[in-house]
Amino acid sequence: MSPRAFDSSILENPPWLKSKRKYKMGLSPTSLDTWITTNPKAAIFDHKKQLLADSYDKVVASTEDSQPGQIALAEFTELGGESVYPDSIANIASQIAEDVCIIDTSDKNRFIAGCVCSPSYWDLNKKIGQPIWDVHQAVDGLNNYLGENIDRFINGLTHKRPFERENWFVHGNTKRMHLSPEEDLNNEPNSWFIRTERETLCRIHENFIVFTINPRFVPLHAILDYPQALDSLKTVLDGFTDEEIIYFGGRKKFDQLACFLEVNAMSS
Repeated sequence: MSPRAFDSSILENPPWLKSKRKYKMGLSPTSLDTWITTNPKAAIFDHKKQLLADSYDKVVASTEDSQPGQIALAEFTELGGESVYPDSIANIASQIAEDVCIIDTSDKNRFIAGCVCSPSYWDLNKKIGQPIWDVHQAVDGLNNYLGENIDRFINGLTHKRPFERENWFVHGNTKRMHLSPEEDLNNEPNSWFIRTERETLCRIHENFIVFTINPRFVPLHAILDYPQALDSLKTVLDGFTDEEIIYFGGRKKFDQLACFLEVNAMSS
């Protein structure tokens, strides 16, 4: 990725700006017209197509009782169409930029179906069938300060009123699929990438909510041209708990990133 190839708005208004914690709700209303992205870029389309052909069981999973939710999604998006794949959720996800998950709000906000081709340190098959509360247990302590708010927000979502937020991570490359932290992460943060994710929640049926994920990448070194983004990221890292550091990718990665930001903040 060339320095000019990224969307500068990501660093002009990064998701961590003026924040003291990485994990926060940060949800705001968005338009139903832009809730999902049809006609995705060729690179995203090809990425999904290859994974659905070569690793279908890794990127698609559903519970036995998920069919009503998948039917509701097809009807809501009007993207059912021709069945190329065994699961309706895969047919729909293959036509849009976003990864897609279905939550059953009539049963403890349970995660019942997903087509996830671009995860960041999580495995769809290890989460399917679990209530959202249990899914978030992967980040120790997250439920203590956000769990009840997340459940309350999901239960309060009204039909056809989507909300969005931006999440963020740091990776050693622009690979879209990371089931677990990189074991081969190099020692040069200057070559790493910030990954932001546009995440949305939308109620498509009285019993079902859809969660979508769409990542973008920015070279980490580009943050050097955005002092406010750099300083704000340093502040957020200072607030990381030991559990958050582990989930972020481990102590070594965290310390390397913190040192990179500190050194460049001092030289700016």
